Amino acid sequence: MLERIRTILWKLFVGPFRYGKGDSFDAKQYWDDRFARHGRRAIQSVGDESKSTSENDQAYAQARAVFEQTCEKAGVGLAGASVCEVGVGTGFYTTVLHEAGVRQYVGVDITDRFFGELRERFSDARFESLDITCDVLEGEYDVVCMIDVLEHITSKRRLSAALHNLARAAKKDGHLVLGPVMRTSGSKLFYVHSWNREDVMSRLGGFEEVEVAAFREGDLYVLKKNS
Repeated sequence: MLERIRTILWKLFVGPFRYGKGDSFDAKQYWDDRFARHGRRAIQSVGDESKSTSENDQAYAQARAVFEQTCEKAGVGLAGASVCEVGVGTGFYTTVLHEAGVRQYVGVDITDRFFGELRERFSDARFESLDITCDVLEGEYDVVCMIDVLEHITSKRRLSAALHNLARAAKKDGHLVLGPVMRTSGSKLFYVHSWNREDVMSRLGGFEEVEVAAFREGDLYVLKKNS
């Protein structure tokens, strides 16, 4: 109980003071510190810090199943595809995509803290450190994935920049896999913001919805680039 109270106080008062919020949120420093605090082997470093390891493991297993089933239903061919994943974290979806047989994989994250270990595990992959909300994402890909990152973009300006980056990186007739897209829109904590369908689709001209599935507390969207 005491630990829960400390966590709540930190998220409400200490975190915003240390990292800022909205446009001033220092996402890189926040994730550098969080990854250092938990370490790669603790799923809480990327998962829900208020839940146990087993609860997080179960949530990620369910998320993987939804991701794989939705991609298959939408006709997203991962085997032999070029894929860019934004928000690599500990490499959970790197593993999923590798096992799906992607031909070319580029993983980007705002921090490179786990890149050394990931490069050892996936020697044929490329990892780059960049902020999707302000840095240019180079190249074009058959599939662009951004999972569990959208809710950590904390301002409309940053959201617009990130989605523009993703849209440009998808090849014509390529797919963008994005989630969770929430049902309501609004700020929750200094590092968490819910973005809904209108927020997302109004910034993604030239894309059509191919498949939508319930995912975590929102939905997983598979979009196809038509122009």
